[in-house]
Amino acid sequence: MATSIQSPANLDRDLPQNGFLWFVKDLPSKKTEIGDNVPGGSFQILGYTGVTLLVIPEENLVAVRMFNSFGSPEGFDYLSDVRSFGNTVVDCLEKVIK
Repeated sequence: MATSIQSPANLDRDLPQNGFLWFVKDLPSKKTEIGDNVPGGSFQILGYTGVTLLVIPEENLVAVRMFNSFGSPEGFDYLSDVRSFGNTVVDCLEKVIK
């Protein structure tokens, strides 16, 4: 239940879909924290110091990014950065599978 969609059905589709404390990859969303290449059914949680935990159940994969930094430098695009983490994980997985 924690990783199933809990967001109201009438919520703006550009907003991320949420479970209980987890971001859940379901429908495409402009403001999601999860990368475009990450498969549906995946879920992710973000920590205050930039830590990211991504779970991709269909691949039996858990990836953790230990950023450990308070705040961001001026002009830093956090959403783009955290999305690229998920996309990089999927890209690496595809290279290993080939």
